[in-house]
Amino acid sequence: MDGDQPIVRRKGRPPKDPEKAAERAAAAAAVEAKQPRGVKRKRMFTRELQAMMYGFGDVSNPLPESIDLLEDMVVEYVVEMTQKALQLTTKKGKDQKRHDRALELLRMSEELKRARASFEEKDIIKDATSAKDKEKDLDDDLFGGD
Repeated sequence: MDGDQPIVRRKGRPPKDPEKAAERAAAAAAVEAKQPRGVKRKRMFTRELQAMMYGFGDVSNPLPESIDLLEDMVVEYVVEMTQKALQLTTKKGKDQKRHDRALELLRMSEELKRARASFEEKDIIKDATSAKDKEKDLDDDLFGGD
């Protein structure tokens, strides 16, 4: 920023702290350094982040640079968490044994659910047929069956 240019303050926003502005610029540069040159990333969360920023006390229309920086941070966080999850799923050894056992228990649980449902269906059918038999016997007793 040149010394001749006046500092423009946006309504509802405190004056910029030079140290924080430098930190933000460094963070933005670090995020841009990870992206290939000339590749412009599509902004996916602009409206949502703008609404969140407003909800947390920012102005209703924050600076596009602020939204871009925040979106870069969100995307970087999601990428890091996804990579960590991928690393956890590919671990071998003791964790792999636990994973295999958990899958085995889940399969057994599904088999038990199916078996219980089968028994319940058989019980319902048996109860229905026995009720029909009792009703027929009762009709025979009352009205003198054939």
